[in-house]
Amino acid sequence: MPLNLSQPVSACKLWIDGVGCWMLCLEKRITIGNPIPVADVTKISVVADLRTEHATIEFDDSSYWLTENKSVTPVEDESFDRRSLSHGTMLALGLTLENEVQIRFEQPSSLSLTSTLQIESGHRFADGVDGVVLFRKTCLLGAGKQKHIQCRDWSEDVVFFERDSQLFCKSTKSPITLDGVPSDRIVKVHNGAHLAGEDWSMRVEAT
Repeated sequence: MPLNLSQPVSACKLWIDGVGCWMLCLEKRITIGNPIPVADVTKISVVADLRTEHATIEFDDSSYWLTENKSVTPVEDESFDRRSLSHGTMLALGLTLENEVQIRFEQPSSLSLTSTLQIESGHRFADGVDGVVLFRKTCLLGAGKQKHIQCRDWSEDVVFFERDSQLFCKSTKSPITLDGVPSDRIVKVHNGAHLAGEDWSMRVEAT
């Protein structure tokens, strides 16, 4: 079945050969915290000394906002520090300065509101994730600094995009092979899909 973004598919993983695993977050509100799962919460898990729901990134009015929970039991708004995020902002999260998690927020393309998160400190995302994409309509993959996921050895660009609440994948040059079958340059993405081009391949896994 296609990935229907109007249904409760909160995120999917892109297992990209030769590049790594990227988490594509499809919702407008994302929680950051330790690897302990939380029911009905879209979460970015970091292997670090963080609270279960340490902070939240929310997309609102064409901007991203970070809200950090500074106490286990919040008291009105005094327990939260809400600030806007811009390209290059470093998120410093942690219970102590010695084990602070540093995550870089970037918007590499001026043509897209999609953003990325990458850890700059000695920590790591859980579940094999190397980086996170906060998906807003499009995600650009390929060589070059303006791509959301940099794939330096690719000879063509690949774009994930939303149309009518469905997730699609488009290549800029060659037809895409979908699950081993040659197809068009634009294909509808389903859970478990294997996508490949002339010099790239990846698998999509809904979470």
